[in-house]
Amino acid sequence: MADDLVALLDGLHVTEKVIFCGLSMGGYIGWQFWRKYRDRVLAMIMCDTRAIADTADVAEGRRKLAATTLKDGPSAAAKIMLPKMFARATWDEQPELVERVRAMMERNPPAGIAEALDAMAVRNDARELLPTIDVPALVVVGEEDSISTVDEMREIADAIPDAGWVAVPKAGHLAVVENPAVVNEAIAEFITL
Repeated sequence: MADDLVALLDGLHVTEKVIFCGLSMGGYIGWQFWRKYRDRVLAMIMCDTRAIADTADVAEGRRKLAATTLKDGPSAAAKIMLPKMFARATWDEQPELVERVRAMMERNPPAGIAEALDAMAVRNDARELLPTIDVPALVVVGEEDSISTVDEMREIADAIPDAGWVAVPKAGHLAVVENPAVVNEAIAEFITL
């Protein structure tokens, strides 16, 4: 996907460096984009992601979910994944957001979901890259993220030499849509530095 991003940038004739912003799996792409194309990066914004590779148990869980999704369709993936995505306040106060995300997940082809899950299960550990990131970076995490925890995201921010840090209240793994005002303010401030 990092190669696809470069192909897209080239196809659009984008020659200047970019600010890479990745959420969750987008962060995994960001680490590979930095690994392979750091000369194309002006700055990085990493939201609710992980640098550590999956444990054997987590990888096996992803493979099982991939197989289930191929067998039972995208609603099976949504049923397993949605409970981990949101803060309690989002479930209570923004049920329409939860339903929009569910519908978005269910519109995806089962094969695409399965391939993404299988790819995440074998992704490289990116922690050794963090100290090499010599461009400005912003690390954003929902305070109630149970996938990319605050402690884990804080370790990412601490390992990147020039990283800012924002913990987003009333937000889980999808902080960017659960509490967009806080996230957008942080990003706007970061990119105007």
